[in-house]
Amino acid sequence: MSRVIGVPRWPGAGLSLPGREVNAATPTPVGAWSPLNNAIITDIEDGIRVAYDDTANPLANQTALINGVRYLVYVEVRSDGAIGQPRVKSGNSSLVLTGDVSGDWHIVTGEGLTTNTRLDLQSLGAGGWCEFRNLKVWSIPTTYATQLGDALYLDSIQLAQVSAANEDSGQLSNTGYLIQSGAWRVKGNGVEQWIECIAAGIIYRRDTSAYGTWEFDFHKAHPSDTFIRFVSDSLAPDSFPTTPDSGYSLRMLVSEIISLRRTGNAYLLYTAADYIDGDARYRHRVTRSAANVFYYYIKGGAFADWTLVDPSGGGGVNPVTQASVTTSLYCTLDLDAGDRLYLDQHRAGVIAP
Repeated sequence: MSRVIGVPRWPGAGLSLPGREVNAATPTPVGAWSPLNNAIITDIEDGIRVAYDDTANPLANQTALINGVRYLVYVEVRSDGAIGQPRVKSGNSSLVLTGDVSGDWHIVTGEGLTTNTRLDLQSLGAGGWCEFRNLKVWSIPTTYATQLGDALYLDSIQLAQVSAANEDSGQLSNTGYLIQSGAWRVKGNGVEQWIECIAAGIIYRRDTSAYGTWEFDFHKAHPSDTFIRFVSDSLAPDSFPTTPDSGYSLRMLVSEIISLRRTGNAYLLYTAADYIDGDARYRHRVTRSAANVFYYYIKGGAFADWTLVDPSGGGGVNPVTQASVTTSLYCTLDLDAGDRLYLDQHRAGVIAP
């Protein structure tokens, strides 16, 4: 199953994102939805509601896809907030995307390979309802689908709407991030955009894979003590060492040490002080294989090309093997004022630089 949760406002046919492109001519859902499992289907603005009526897991379906083709799907979903859980799928194929049991609208998007022609909008559970709106579907050319690992999360920042003012609750602009605390803003200069932390706090997105390749393009303010917890089952502040053992994170300290750590337990590797420049921008890439081997790379500043982070003068080894945490719910960013995020990407498999 491939999953991306939180990519906003796709610009339409001919979409091009880092490492991924979609066809301009693609099938889109048309015509009436047919009920299965006794579903009650009613129209809402820009979409439909699928409601329970005595049979669990009601769904609306239609023939809209081509067998054996990989698709990228975007949809906004919400539920009754108590029972119904929204799901978009294509029969029993690898295209399965699941949202939250939440009364708030949120974005679910992802990709998968179909083994039939069905497209289903389902309300999981024995009760309640789910709503689906602004559904969009694109096919992915085979050359691009096989070029890189499946996207588990694609960068959404460059497509986001610039914030009109500081934001301190709910969804951050129309990115894939939710605000847990602090103040935030999406900014841009006409060339690129970024998420900037205005007041220290936490933003997060859903991410349910604890393996693969993560990449962050990040400007660390100085002085700041920054945590990017890329594998996490908690939204608590990442206060080492008091946070429970709940995942893995990159920590960038006031002293410009950078590190890979098992959250709330121990550093797996860390550099000497002043390994990076203060108030500067770098790209960070972490890979984790099925054998639980982590590699940590950096690019930027004195590192003209991708470089394996060197723990000499600090501690630990790179690569490092660690297998304590094998599941995840979120990617959380615990940042300080002035920190900036330009890119956040997660792909299946190990993608070495």
